[in-house]
Amino acid sequence: MPFSYMIDRGRTLAVAGLTGRVDASVFSDAMYDLYSDDEWSEGMKSLWDLRYVDELVISPDDIPAMVNVVGSLREKLGDGRAAFVAPHEPVHSIARLILLRTRVPERERRVFRQINDALDWLDVSLPDDYTPGARAHNG
Repeated sequence: MPFSYMIDRGRTLAVAGLTGRVDASVFSDAMYDLYSDDEWSEGMKSLWDLRYVDELVISPDDIPAMVNVVGSLREKLGDGRAAFVAPHEPVHSIARLILLRTRVPERERRVFRQINDALDWLDVSLPDDYTPGARAHNG
């Protein structure tokens, strides 16, 4: 599966890792799964780890559907921050484009090339047991 996540309520942080080939439906499913999880609380910080995405397949025709997904989750997101770590092109550029097209005024969102920059901005550290590809929930 190209998506896994963990929620660390102690850090008020959710970390989502996408790996391999990711298309619009995988990304949309990942958003629904994470933000619909019972452990997710409105306003938590989220870190989207895209460092291990080998291929991002999103066409211009996919963007409106992705915008709709974000819109449908707006109430669950709340305020807080979301960081996307995408060190490689074109994943970095596509992540920035998606953020520009999806407005969530209550939530600060940024794309970073380095995970340490994203963690500094979120003011958190990665949970010790985080590994992309492993699904876990920590209360």
